[in-house]
Amino acid sequence: LLKWAQSADRFLDRPRENNDDIPPVQISSEFTKLLVHKVRTEESAIMVGTNTAIKDNPKLTARRWVGNNPVRVVVDRQLRIPAHYHLLDQTIPTIVYTEQNSSHKSNLHYIHINFAENPIGQIMDDLYKRNILSIIVEGGQLLLDAFIKAGVWDEARIETAPLWLGDGVKAPQLDGSVITSEKQDEIQILTIIPNNKQNR
Repeated sequence: LLKWAQSADRFLDRPRENNDDIPPVQISSEFTKLLVHKVRTEESAIMVGTNTAIKDNPKLTARRWVGNNPVRVVVDRQLRIPAHYHLLDQTIPTIVYTEQNSSHKSNLHYIHINFAENPIGQIMDDLYKRNILSIIVEGGQLLLDAFIKAGVWDEARIETAPLWLGDGVKAPQLDGSVITSEKQDEIQILTIIPNNKQNR
């Protein structure tokens, strides 16, 4: 399940390349954030890439809804995420895919993969072996694009807010069909599936 929130002009965030202290722009409303946390309780795992982990320091929990927290998954090729960040706090089972060697800790598993050879495929294979059969990919742009390019997605949930940014991190593009559309707090929420799934 790919998930992102975008502005009306299809940006995920304002430009923040040179200043990690700038907070991400708030696109989702409080209510749509609640809905996202509900979805988190329904899936086995949740995943982000290195840049999102470093810039946003997310917890990736379902703290706004009653239910299980998903296993946290992060791609950190060079182990750049600071040790004091939420994703490495060992409070929730977390898997880090990296090309560096690092020792496992309680609730924190480092898995070595070859980033030169289909990293998305290696990650999906490893998660399957761990009986993790569903995953939410919440960003950032590079990770979402990698899943889309590899054709490894079954559904996308996209929030579009009546907000114009003019510049920033461009949202991914999908070749898919809308199967549901709703509006909450002036935010349009689309559920999209790949076009090739309609004929299955």
